[in-house]
Amino acid sequence: MSSLASLIEQGAGQCLAAKGRMDEALVWWEQGAGIGDEEALRLAGDQLAEAGGLDEALPWYRRAVDAGDDEALRVAGDRLACAGRLADALSWYERAAGESGPGPLRQAGDRLVEAGRVDDALAWYERAALSDA
Repeated sequence: MSSLASLIEQGAGQCLAAKGRMDEALVWWEQGAGIGDEEALRLAGDQLAEAGGLDEALPWYRRAVDAGDDEALRVAGDRLACAGRLADALSWYERAAGESGPGPLRQAGDRLVEAGRVDDALAWYERAALSDA
């Protein structure tokens, strides 16, 4: 993949999304993914989620993960948690922990504390500590 080509695909997608031309932006990000830009799929998911289309964004995050972008797992978990969909978020954090270590387990614990579920959070923090040992 050419990094210049990747930058062009990402920039065009972001510009179009900012102008409210999401369908055209998605075409550019799809092209970026086609040339091996893993981040392009996550960027598409981010833009869709920010525009209020979280359910529409999730398949893009899944595709990003399938393409090797493990960061998309954490990002999707964060977005779901912020939307009040904590159960869904926890499954994304669980998978992220399998790919990148204890950080997502700690994030899940933090989200559970924010939701007032301290006992549940302690179990996630313990898992994070044990996996980091």
